[in-house]
Amino acid sequence: MGSHRNKAMQAAWATHSEAGFAYAVAEVLEVKDVSPYILDRLLKERLAHWQKELGAGSVVL
Repeated sequence: MGSHRNKAMQAAWATHSEAGFAYAVAEVLEVKDVSPYILDRLLKERLAHWQKELGAGSVVL
């Protein structure tokens, strides 16, 4: 079994294998000169948006 740091992703990979995954760029953010706090918050907001938009389950990082 693999050892991805994200247990939910590792379990999904173990269940569905490589054929069950697709990767694509959903959005490109052009963020410059923002604090790490603001960047973290922005990324979490965009993650929630795309999870809802795509009907995706929660991914814990």
